[in-house]
Amino acid sequence: MSNEEKQDLDKSLKEAMEKFLNSLPIPTFIVDDNYNIVAANDEFLKIIGKSYEEILNDKCYKYLHLTDLPPENCPCRYLLKEEKSNACIEIMFKNRYYIICHKVDRFNGKRFVIHSLIDITYLKELEGMLKDALKKKLLLLDILSHDVINMITIARNYCSIIRTYESIDRKELVRDLEKVESQLKRIERVIKNLKILVNLDKYKMFTEDICIKDIKDIKDIKDIKDIKDIILSVIKELEDEARKKNISIKVYGDDVKAPVYELIREVFYNLIDNAIKYSYGDSFVIVELKDEKDKVIIKVKDFGPGIPDEFKNKIFERFERIEDTRKIRGMGLGLSIVKRIVELHNGRVWVENNKPRGSVFVVELPKN
Repeated sequence: MSNEEKQDLDKSLKEAMEKFLNSLPIPTFIVDDNYNIVAANDEFLKIIGKSYEEILNDKCYKYLHLTDLPPENCPCRYLLKEEKSNACIEIMFKNRYYIICHKVDRFNGKRFVIHSLIDITYLKELEGMLKDALKKKLLLLDILSHDVINMITIARNYCSIIRTYESIDRKELVRDLEKVESQLKRIERVIKNLKILVNLDKYKMFTEDICIKDIKDIKDIKDIKDIKDIILSVIKELEDEARKKNISIKVYGDDVKAPVYELIREVFYNLIDNAIKYSYGDSFVIVELKDEKDKVIIKVKDFGPGIPDEFKNKIFERFERIEDTRKIRGMGLGLSIVKRIVELHNGRVWVENNKPRGSVFVVELPKN
């Protein structure tokens, strides 16, 4: 065979190989025994954002692993040296997850490795959602078995006390019935919070980039109200709880005016309710309002034991508890709702240390 015929054959083989690669629906490329890319299809060129001429005869690990040398876990290192014919590896590339399937082939006495990339990003996201769902299920059982059952037990105990009355003293009866009612309200609050969180997370499963105005099927939360009116209404609702511990709720700061959705009530109910529960008796809960040019800042201060620095971010995660406060009440459910609702308003929430003791929860909301 003449050199010209050999060149024509090589050209025909190359064209046939390129045609075959481009017929494949997944990103695929081929490297030689020196890690040089000798062929690639259009799908692979799309994900790396390069032209065929730019990558031809360049090292494959420069694009897949972003390294100057083949990494230790690269299957090519042993596929090209040992008598193995295939391997798979999972990588993250440009914020997406792939499984790379490697297949070794021989041509003219040389070893080549065919790489095919399968996008498994959706499966990884689904795996994460399933893990999160399991975590929620376990804590839901914990809430039902610990928090709610405790409330029910307390209410039943008061009912038992009422049944033992030989003569009915109206004041004592009213006092004990109010305690039963208080526990029933707490149970109602836990169930309501669970319902809100499930509804909010239903949207987060599909997209992180969503604002409250995009939510169409959660009723009674999208009425526009003034933020100060909502806060004062929440304080009035919680005054009886504060009075039981001789805690005074003080409101200071600017006369803020900002239209917000009714759902924001859940944020301040949870924060002020927590502040009352975690504050020591005979103390204060302080709500400060600050009006800035394009946003409002609301601080809820308590004078309780405070939150250690290592937990300051963790308490906003879904269904996280601080073990030392377990005897008071689970925190993760309420604060995860707080964080999600604030984010739906395009705002931020965080916690700082109060001085001389306690915590300050800060909510920052845009005025628009």
